[in-house]
Amino acid sequence: YRSLSANTTVALEIVRVIVLMLLVAHFIACFWYFLGSRPLNAGLDVADAWMAVSGTDSLDVGGRYLVAYHWAMANFVGNMNLECYTTAERLYSIFVLVFAFMVLAVVPPRITALMTRLSTAAVEKNALLTQLKLYLQDNGASAELAVRVERVAAGALRVHQQKPPESDVKLLRLLPEGTRSALRWEIFSPRLLIHPLFCRVFDRSPALGQQICHKAVSTTDLADGGVLFQAWFSSDVPVMYFLSSGKLSYTHATALDSEEVGPGSWLAEPLLWTSWIYRGDAIAQEDCSLLVVSAKSFQDEVLKSSLQKEVRRYADKFVNWLNGLEADVLTDVSTHTVNLVKQTVFLTNSAFRTLVFSEPEEHANFQTPSHTLTPDGGFEFAI
Repeated sequence: YRSLSANTTVALEIVRVIVLMLLVAHFIACFWYFLGSRPLNAGLDVADAWMAVSGTDSLDVGGRYLVAYHWAMANFVGNMNLECYTTAERLYSIFVLVFAFMVLAVVPPRITALMTRLSTAAVEKNALLTQLKLYLQDNGASAELAVRVERVAAGALRVHQQKPPESDVKLLRLLPEGTRSALRWEIFSPRLLIHPLFCRVFDRSPALGQQICHKAVSTTDLADGGVLFQAWFSSDVPVMYFLSSGKLSYTHATALDSEEVGPGSWLAEPLLWTSWIYRGDAIAQEDCSLLVVSAKSFQDEVLKSSLQKEVRRYADKFVNWLNGLEADVLTDVSTHTVNLVKQTVFLTNSAFRTLVFSEPEEHANFQTPSHTLTPDGGFEFAI
């Protein structure tokens, strides 16, 4: 399932309004048809009905309906091309004219506003892309790079229009913080439960889980061809990613082939616990949606809870396991990590039992990722 673009949504709304008008005209025409044929069915004087007077009764049923529908549509522009010959017909005609007046006061401005919105969106898009092209030209970007940047930028703009970020939804700012917290908990928590640690934390302390979702989790979208991160780069703002939809291509720095990363995977977990340099390139193969967990905010919320010691124990075990791996085995993707994790268990007293990892065949003195604790028991990123 993919969200519709803003332009498609506006176009569909215009179609919906037009179809609704045509449907209303159909019901008006049906009752007008009934009034024209009623005297014939009731055995009354045929001269009293518009259908007989206008000669429409000589047509087949389809022809009579088209004449009635034409009359109904004509009323919307104030052009009644059939006379009324009975009191019932005249009363109905007056009612339709009043109704048509009210419809015309609402529908055309609505369609105009939608068309203006569609035109404005197209103009803004072209202006942004033109501005980008001028910037690339003025700064001497190569033709190959310029084409790639423009393609990725156009995709990013399209994704932004399809899925506006939370910051663009103005009404959310008016909601009480408790309501926004509950909303984020319901939206984000199911996607985080794929990770055993988050699953256990949320299970043992829903309040902590809700605070994590509210304070530490956000969303980001990546267009086809967009780069999530690159090998040998570090992150200025340490975050962990959960892939919600779409596909990423991950290529390890020491590998020739790439692997496909799909929904249900997480990336860059070491950044939650220690300093880390990305070990490969993660590039979107199609439009992707990701959850972003801020390491600092996550740690701040954990340190306020009764589970901080257990989570710190997990962090120590995780970092010790990283330090026991060969340098070329370290990866940013969860797939490899999950294969090495045996189990995560809670004790009956609501405390974590330390994670049990399978031991690597050979331990290396790889100490680049290191984890330290501050004197007050908090987390600290070692450099």
